[in-house]
Amino acid sequence: MPKKEHYDLIVVGAGPGGSACAVTGARNGLDVLLIERAEIPGQKNMSGSTLFNKICEELFPGFTKMEFPQGTPTLGNIAVKWAVDNDEREFGVAIGPGADILSQQKCVDRSMADAWMAEQAVAAGAEPLYSTRVDDVIWDNDPDGTPRVVGVVIDTGEKIYGSAVADCSGLHSNLAEKTGLIPRHDIGLPQVAVKLVYQFDDPEELWYRFGAWTTEDGRPACDWTLTPVYFGEEPDFFAAHMQPVFGDENVVEFTVYSTYDEMIKADVNIWQRITWYQEVGYPFLRGAKIIRANFHSLAAFNTVGYEGIPGYLPGFVLVGDAGAYMNPVESWGANVAQDQGRLFANLVTKMKMDNDWSLARFKQYEDTWQAGWIGADNIPTMATLFRNGNIMKGERSTFGQLCFSIIEFARSAVGAKFENRAYADFLPKAMIKLGPVGLKLMDGGITAPFYNGAKGALFKVNALAGMLGKLKD
Repeated sequence: MPKKEHYDLIVVGAGPGGSACAVTGARNGLDVLLIERAEIPGQKNMSGSTLFNKICEELFPGFTKMEFPQGTPTLGNIAVKWAVDNDEREFGVAIGPGADILSQQKCVDRSMADAWMAEQAVAAGAEPLYSTRVDDVIWDNDPDGTPRVVGVVIDTGEKIYGSAVADCSGLHSNLAEKTGLIPRHDIGLPQVAVKLVYQFDDPEELWYRFGAWTTEDGRPACDWTLTPVYFGEEPDFFAAHMQPVFGDENVVEFTVYSTYDEMIKADVNIWQRITWYQEVGYPFLRGAKIIRANFHSLAAFNTVGYEGIPGYLPGFVLVGDAGAYMNPVESWGANVAQDQGRLFANLVTKMKMDNDWSLARFKQYEDTWQAGWIGADNIPTMATLFRNGNIMKGERSTFGQLCFSIIEFARSAVGAKFENRAYADFLPKAMIKLGPVGLKLMDGGITAPFYNGAKGALFKVNALAGMLGKLKD
C-alpha cells in the first residue's frame, strides 16, 4: 500500500515513458509514486524493442553498458522489401549507413530493460507500487467549477491522491477512456505484434547463417540485408522481420505485425502472416526450436495522437501510447514516450515551485512537445501515403499504386528491349505506366511533407543568414 497520503506526481505504468517520468521527478525532489500492474515491470512486453542510446543514457546513466543490449548485433546494412502481392512479387531497397551509426540504437529484451529502468527510478527516490491495477481517476472541482483529476483509484478500491497524474499505461489505456480524453481506440489504429523466439543449440550456426562478425568495440554485427524487413503492398497491412541475438541464449527474434482493421478487410489472421514469413525465413530457422512467444498491441502508422483531441486535463496528462503518441513516419514510440515523460516531470517540478496547478500549466505539456521534434514529425500526408486504400474495394494506397506502377513500367520497358527496340521508341510509352501515380505523388501524396520540411529548413537558414549579416554590419 502507498506510504504517503499525497504525492506530487503519480505515474501509471512502468514502461520506458513511465520510468522516464518517475526517475526525472524523483531526481528533481518530487514525491513520486510509480504504479505498475505487473509483478515486475516489463512482464507484459515483447522480448525485443528498439531503444535509442542517447536519450536512454541521459535518463538512465549506464544503460549502454548493461547486459541486456549487448547480445543484439549492430547492423552494418539494412534492407526493406515490399511483397507487392503479399507473397509472390517483391522488390526493395538496401542501405549501408555503417555499424558505427546503427550502434546508436539497441534492440533490447524489454522484460529485462523495463525492470532495470524502473529500478533506477526507485533508486532515485520514486516509490514503487507493483501488482496494482489503476481502475479510475478521482475527480474534484476547482473553485470556478472546472473538473480536476486529483488522484487515482486502484483495484482494491483504495484512493491515492496526487497533484499530477501521468498516464503511461500503454495503447489500451483504461484512464484515457475514463477521463474522456480519448474514446476507445478506433480499430484502425492498433496492430497486433507476435514475436516467436527461435533458439539454436549450436551458437556457431547462428553466426554462420547471419553472416555475423565482431566490431572493433567487441560487439557482434551482422548484415540485415540477409533477412530484410518485409512489408505488404499496403505497408501497414503487415510487416515482418528477423533479428538475431547472440549470447547465452543464441536466439532469433521472429516478429510479425498486422493491423486489426486490415486483417478484417482481407479476411486473414495474424497466424496466416506468420506462416507466410516462416516459409520465407526457413533457410535461417531450419533446425531451431521455438522457446517463447510474445504478444503485444502497438500503435500503427498514424498522426501523433487523435487529431484535434488534447491529451491533458487539470491534474492529468497522457504520455506515449496511452495517448496514441508515436512517430507517424517510422512508427517508433518508446523514444516519444521517454521524451514526453521527462518533459512532464520537469513541468510538474516547476508547477510545485510556483504553486501553480492551473489548466494553463498542464496545457504547457502539450504545447511544448507539439513545438518540438515530436510535433514536427506529425505529418498526416506521410500516414495517408501508406493507409488511404480500401482493399475490400480493390483500392490501393498511393504507395501501393506506386509499387505496381513501377512493376508495370519495368515489365513494359524490359519486354520492349528484348525485342531489340530502341530506348527512344519504347521509354515514352513505358513512362505512361507511371503517369497516374506520378500525378498523385506530385499532388501532395509524398512530396508535400518533404517540400514543407525543406521550406522550413530554408526559412531557418535565411533567418540565420540575416542575423549573421546584421552582426557583420
